[in-house]
Amino acid sequence: MKGDRTLLIVSGATLVAAAAAFFATATGRFAPRRAESAPGEALYREVVRRVLADADAPPDEEALAYGAVKGILEALDDPHARLYLPAEWESFRRDQRGEASGVGFELAPIRDHLVVAWTTPDGPADRAGVRAGERIFAVAGKAVELPSGRAAAERALRGPSGSRVVLSVGARDGGGLRDVAVERGPYDAEAVYGRMTDAAAGVGVVKIGAFREGTADAFLRRVAALQAAGMKRLVVDLRFNRGGSFEAATAVADAWLDDGVICRVRGRAAAEEHSATPGGPLRGFPTAVLVDGATASASEVLAGALQDHHAAPLVGEPTYGKGVVQEVTPFTTWAGGMKLTVARYYTPSDRCVDAGPRRGAGPRRGGLRPDVAVHVDAAEHDRLRRDAERFHWADSVRDEVRRLESETESRPGPFVDRQHRAAVDLLLGRGSDVPARR
Repeated sequence: MKGDRTLLIVSGATLVAAAAAFFATATGRFAPRRAESAPGEALYREVVRRVLADADAPPDEEALAYGAVKGILEALDDPHARLYLPAEWESFRRDQRGEASGVGFELAPIRDHLVVAWTTPDGPADRAGVRAGERIFAVAGKAVELPSGRAAAERALRGPSGSRVVLSVGARDGGGLRDVAVERGPYDAEAVYGRMTDAAAGVGVVKIGAFREGTADAFLRRVAALQAAGMKRLVVDLRFNRGGSFEAATAVADAWLDDGVICRVRGRAAAEEHSATPGGPLRGFPTAVLVDGATASASEVLAGALQDHHAAPLVGEPTYGKGVVQEVTPFTTWAGGMKLTVARYYTPSDRCVDAGPRRGAGPRRGGLRPDVAVHVDAAEHDRLRRDAERFHWADSVRDEVRRLESETESRPGPFVDRQHRAAVDLLLGRGSDVPARR
């Protein structure tokens, strides 16, 4: 989870200097200790001198430095700490910014066809005229035949920004077949989607898949668009959302609140409060929040704030229970970065939802308890997960995939999201009138 402060920087021009600076920073943050007396520094220097002088195979000094940092982080009682090697760091930062590069669409297999399930608005494929629901007949001149041809087609779609790939697309029956040249390039990897689920009752749903740098703005845009379409009641879907940016989660929570605490953070170095600002655009707007066992971290910050302020009830299952604040910081003169748990967060009523690492075979304890519990079994959970991944697909594609899957499911029949239905019933004043779990 991305933190809001820069902390614990590893730096140095050489291998030994990197280790010395790390130990000095690590100990100096919490206690006045001279760098040369940092624990382990003398041992580290001794090992490095011996390896550089006597190792049979010439060592890769960069690999030694990163390996030492990785070992330090793995020795902590912190299951979330990790080292980001240079390539991993760049990938992480792109994901946090919601950036991606490619053609900008998702594909779905439907019987023997590969169909465009979704195009990123104003992405490369969208600008080239590719539309959701169209069939991909060929990629770079090679016909696409399922099931064996999907992997080859997806490989052919990849390539560096600025390169071009020619697609043959058209209706699934072959009508309107045409060649489209798509120039690969960057696009916004969306994490917030919305749609009306009951237009007659004015109910809309906004799903937040992850919290990133632009999530709060994207959320408010989706809500405004649904309000313009007649939405009078809102369901916020946080199921399968494992977290992300702490700042984004508090910014979304602020939309319902005028004042008061959104979240408290307490760690060894400091304690702070994140408070609401006046003028929340959703203050008093009828809202329910869907949560489940995969709702974690930043998602629990948002859900806990809304529950404690009575701004929205939680519907579904207990959340995961990851109440820790992690700071992700780049190294200075070395490429890459690191993630470290530095504090725990508490809801406005001072609840710490963190369950801690799982120990033994017993259940994890922690998380938020829903106001309206709607439990699902393993089969339902799997269907909900798949549906969550397809939330943003074109309606026709999503509905057809659902129908095809229902033909082979152990529990056949139309897809019913009982948790969502319970949230809608609650907003419409119908209580929690949902069918019993089968």
